[in-house]
Amino acid sequence: MPELPFTLLNKGLFRIVDAAVYGQQDQGISPGGAQDRFSYESGQTLLGHNRQHSFCLECVLAPRLQTRLPLTLVLTGAPHQASVTTPNGEKQTLAMNTVSHFPAGSVIHMTERTKGFRLYIHWSEQKQPQTLTVFDAEDACRQWFDPQGRIRLLRGPEYTGLKSPQQLTQTYWRIDSKSNDMGLRLSQGNKQLNYSDPEMVSVPVNDGTVQLTPAGPIILMRQRQTVGGYPRIAQVIDVDIDRLAQFAPEQIIRFTWSTMEEARALQQLKHKTIDALYCTSQQI
Repeated sequence: MPELPFTLLNKGLFRIVDAAVYGQQDQGISPGGAQDRFSYESGQTLLGHNRQHSFCLECVLAPRLQTRLPLTLVLTGAPHQASVTTPNGEKQTLAMNTVSHFPAGSVIHMTERTKGFRLYIHWSEQKQPQTLTVFDAEDACRQWFDPQGRIRLLRGPEYTGLKSPQQLTQTYWRIDSKSNDMGLRLSQGNKQLNYSDPEMVSVPVNDGTVQLTPAGPIILMRQRQTVGGYPRIAQVIDVDIDRLAQFAPEQIIRFTWSTMEEARALQQLKHKTIDALYCTSQQI
């Protein structure tokens, strides 16, 4: 882990994240990385970083920070009202998805979170020539998010064991407060999904795998385990895992079915957006 170029004026609730690392699942290590990969990759791209080997802060409760070095900053993810006070007392707004440079000793204030759940704070020691708003992240995400706000699913390997599969998409689900970075626990009031034969040998799982446990469904997130012993009834498509990363505990979600063709097309669209953003940032 890198040494942070900040002094913590209050601790907040955050962790240092890097890009996902593949190829170690046979050793029981999941790829990990940021929960909202689009927010991670877009912020790193705006700074001109290698998107595969750069750190940032993933914040549920943003800390108050003071820069120890002159830094270029970018905020992505959950929109916040933020400002920076420089050592000479000048106060400036720190806009989302914007490249801004500040001197050492500047204090970063995060106040109101206007929506979403996870904020990403990216930094670089390389000075940018000016402050530039490069793109509208919310508008970009509308290209691949479901217009009705639903989370899209593919059928999982053990889907056929569900006794009432229509319950998955015909009702709302609530994210339980016991959810964490490993997975989102879902509740549905007094109703419960029933499975014909819940006993099974542990099998590989993936980011976005929906497992049916005795306590209800769990959507596995980026810090998941690599195998599980519960039926894999569904799989969240990749672009919607990023969206789930911005859902807070107690929030309501609803599912709909998708296809492999749609999932691949939307993933390609997300990658094209990041690639186009990289080209734009290199031209500035």
